Amino acid sequence: MISNLKKTVSVILVLIALISCISIIPTAAVETSVVEVEANAEGDKEIAETEKSYEDFKYIILDDQTILITKYTGKSNKVTVPEAIDDMDVSQIAEDAFEGYNYKKLTLRGYANSVAYFFAKQMNLKFDMIKFESIEIESFTATAINRTRLEWEAVDDAASYLIYYRRADQNVAYTTEEASLTSAEITLEEDQTYYFYVIARDNDLNEITEAPDQSYIYTCTTKVPITSLKNVSNGINITWNRVTGASYYRIYYKTPSLKSWKGLCDTDKTSYLDTTVKSGTTYTYTVRALDKNKNLISWYDKEGTTLTRLDQPQISDIENLGTSAKITWNKVSGAASYKVYYRRSYQSTWRLLGTSKTNTISDNNLTSGITYYYTVEAVNGKYVSSKDSAVSGYEFLYLSVPKITSVSANSVKGQIVISWNKVPGAEKYVLFYKRTDLNRGWKRVTVTSSTSYTDKGCTTGKTYVYTVRCIDNNDTKYTSYYDTAGSRITYSFSNNCPELKKAVITSGNGTYAKAYITWGTYPGAYKYRLFYNRIAPDGSKLTSSWKTLATIKGTAYGDYKLKYNYKYIYTVRAIDKNGNFISSYDATGISITPTAAAVKKAPGFLVKSNAIDSSYSSYPITLSDTDRYYAERIVMGESGDMSFEGMALVCQSLRDAYIEGGYSSILSTINGMGYVAPLSKAPNQKVKDCVKYIFDEGGAAAEHRVLVFYASNYCSSGWHESQCFIYQVGAVRYFDMWYF
Repeated sequence: MISNLKKTVSVILVLIALISCISIIPTAAVETSVVEVEANAEGDKEIAETEKSYEDFKYIILDDQTILITKYTGKSNKVTVPEAIDDMDVSQIAEDAFEGYNYKKLTLRGYANSVAYFFAKQMNLKFDMIKFESIEIESFTATAINRTRLEWEAVDDAASYLIYYRRADQNVAYTTEEASLTSAEITLEEDQTYYFYVIARDNDLNEITEAPDQSYIYTCTTKVPITSLKNVSNGINITWNRVTGASYYRIYYKTPSLKSWKGLCDTDKTSYLDTTVKSGTTYTYTVRALDKNKNLISWYDKEGTTLTRLDQPQISDIENLGTSAKITWNKVSGAASYKVYYRRSYQSTWRLLGTSKTNTISDNNLTSGITYYYTVEAVNGKYVSSKDSAVSGYEFLYLSVPKITSVSANSVKGQIVISWNKVPGAEKYVLFYKRTDLNRGWKRVTVTSSTSYTDKGCTTGKTYVYTVRCIDNNDTKYTSYYDTAGSRITYSFSNNCPELKKAVITSGNGTYAKAYITWGTYPGAYKYRLFYNRIAPDGSKLTSSWKTLATIKGTAYGDYKLKYNYKYIYTVRAIDKNGNFISSYDATGISITPTAAAVKKAPGFLVKSNAIDSSYSSYPITLSDTDRYYAERIVMGESGDMSFEGMALVCQSLRDAYIEGGYSSILSTINGMGYVAPLSKAPNQKVKDCVKYIFDEGGAAAEHRVLVFYASNYCSSGWHESQCFIYQVGAVRYFDMWYF
């Protein structure tokens, strides 16, 4: 409350009974501060003794601790009556306090409704009112369209208020009287700025407050228009125009499930990011302006501005499909479709690739070696989500499919050389293969930065299919597609080296195992040099290069000192009569690992021969139907009526000659070794079992090579007897040849 530092006194007739017989002349009970005092000499004396002085006034203190001014002693005709003396209110003025002064020239000064005001009014004196300080307008509040409520602090003794206002662009002033002591509502023109001030008046319509040095400024804003409502990456961004006179803005929102407006926040900016939104939900916003005290100074748009929140889609993968790229992103709640944009690395603006109702799209217009950037925008009718800026986006380097330029057999047995074109921008390549005879998909061969590779361990007669794909430096992400058909080759080796056939365990003891290694003949070969390599059970290679094991004339060899659980690898080269190599070799070789289990399965021997060769090994031979026919017929003709042991020795001699002589078939072995028995007899079951035991199961009758035999009861043979005797069954004697 504004204080005028005085109290309005009830106008009464005060009778002062002093001990000294002061006489007060009573008057009617009307509102007055005039006191008549009658005293005799003794009373005057007592009054004089109790009077005090304050500036140009004499006064006495009444019983209620207020002041009675008894005399004005000054010389000025303009008298300002104090409101209080020594913190005690002046409540009365003696009727003769201004006795001796010219009342026509006398002017009293004081506040409205003060003691001085009522004294001057009753005594018909001039009165100069002292006005209170100007009224401070505390707030402007928009209550409806074009309606504004002003509020201010009430002033003591004010009976009414006069509101002065005018438009800033006009000189015409308006006034309005308001009975309310604290506020008033005024109709103003939309979007116009006004100057305001308020004056308080007393009951006599006197203005009792000063006009302010500077008027209050208010802009009548019916509503704050939202200029932009936009989906951004992490919410909805709301933007509006600045309002004159506004210090803050209050944002309201509602959703289909929230029927009435709800306050969101206050801000001193002209934009706000709402991060509480959920994708797929429709939001309506409106804004009101506030002054520095956060009073509402504008109305609001009842309809508001509406936007459906759509999260920005995030690309999860771009897959290179060879001639196109498949872009995939997450589905966004509320999205009806998606717009996909792209740009090349040398471009600065997005270009529309296409629209999709699913979360994938393909780009079919790509150039190898070019880096592309993509971004996706969710769409729901007129509403769209944000998308990446033109300097970002999901990066994708398009690389074309590597094209295999050649697939060929190497000069080393078992090797195929694959070459392909260099793809610009490719860091590494992955080579895959598959075999047409195996029911399986692509298998990785190697990862290399080169554009060629030698695949080892290939098998003659098998068809291999190769394809190549680009991959990043970390070997984690393929950067190109691949030729799904691939490039194929049926591997064949044009006798560049002897063909390795088999390596089998034949027998063993507690210390060593025995193995038999065979290979095919090589044109022009006089002898063969057999090489080996050895790998320990822990995987360490015990020999850094191939080592010579033996040089032999035949196409088989028995290695009889093999350590258990070691891996032995063999290869062979053909040599001429001068000891020169005339072939290459199989770099992969043929391998075998002796184990106790493998030795236990070895067939063993049927007879204890006269001569024992611990290096001799027996192993299975795969017979064609034709070879089996002739093998069974010749064994039947030579030994069909003999015991199983004698029959097995004949069958062993046929097999050993077939292997050691390098014959191409059983019939050529029969002819080459001079067998004379007829082939017309059908084999019995014992003969069939014997052929199966020797050829199919790798069994042997004697622990020694057997090549020739004769029946001693029919003839004598000095040549046979000159050879290495092995064993005799009945009259038939079996031999190995010293030179073969």
